Amino acid sequence: MSTLRVDNITNEAGSASPNLPNGLSGNVLTSGTVDTARMPAGSVIQVVHHRTTDQTRFTGVAPIPNGSDVGPTDGVEYTSFSFTPKFADSKLLLQSSTILAGEDQNTHDELALFATYGGNTIIGGAVNHSGFRHWHNSDNTVFVSLNHLFNSWGTGTKPISIRFCTSGIATDVIVVNKRTDQTSFGSAFSNVREVTFTLMEIAG
Repeated sequence: MSTLRVDNITNEAGSASPNLPNGLSGNVLTSGTVDTARMPAGSVIQVVHHRTTDQTRFTGVAPIPNGSDVGPTDGVEYTSFSFTPKFADSKLLLQSSTILAGEDQNTHDELALFATYGGNTIIGGAVNHSGFRHWHNSDNTVFVSLNHLFNSWGTGTKPISIRFCTSGIATDVIVVNKRTDQTSFGSAFSNVREVTFTLMEIAG
């Protein structure tokens, strides 16, 4: 085994710093990309951001029986976007802003937010047990968000579905990102009533 010891490295003419690959200048990447296969655990590999200002009123939503678990196709889809992991052994982190959802009549018992990928796997969800007694006319309302870390499914593209569901025995109305009283006040601040989702791939 041999050892290489040097005091300084310069360019070929000896007049300046050497030409480094991938746009490196000292310890700063000025252009090009880092080889993601060599990034340490915890490094962010990619970020996808999804934004919507949709105000939606879903009708005839079939409830989940009380005491039953949520399935990946239950409820209704509020919005979706696609994501393609670069690695099969990375971690994926899904985060969202806080979302308002409620009913406009006292029909169901609970409201839940959950997310899936590929149409058949639940990433995670959130339930706000604030209860109907907190609200006028006994209507349920929730304020929920996502912050879920899960394993990469591979390197193929799959849709991320953002869904809401209810529990109870009767079909119901779910109102998302919108006033439940259906008044004209719901049209205010249309440029900032956004709901956002961020999905990061993180080196494992």
